[in-house]
Amino acid sequence: MDLVFRYEKEIIPRIERNEIVICDRYIETLEVRDGIRGVPQDLIHKNIKIFKKPDITIFLDIDKNLIFKRMIDQMDKRSDYILGLDFMSKGSKRETMLSYLDKQRIRYQEIFKDYDDREVFIVKNESEKEKILKNIFSEVN
Repeated sequence: MDLVFRYEKEIIPRIERNEIVICDRYIETLEVRDGIRGVPQDLIHKNIKIFKKPDITIFLDIDKNLIFKRMIDQMDKRSDYILGLDFMSKGSKRETMLSYLDKQRIRYQEIFKDYDDREVFIVKNESEKEKILKNIFSEVN
């Protein structure tokens, strides 16, 4: 629901003004998170058809331990859904979250293989945030 609101109130108006729109998480995230929770692909595709497809997708392929390290500081602000704790349990919270991150990474790679209507840039990055932007520009250019 957050994406629908953001799409209608922020993304579409900017597209209509011919602005460049950069989204942190978009329809791919819906496809991944719902897919690994067992939502049928035909239903997922039906739901994301209302959204404009991005011209390009940049996927930051970051080590799951680094992601986990960054998430620890904000864990109380994130829902169990975001953390993967709502549908799977692999022992400790850390183990569950790392397993969920693995499943997400695999699913992203699977869906990117099917994209023939846009460019996908996979930026391998295990460095700190400050270096990520440099790596994105290097990959896209």
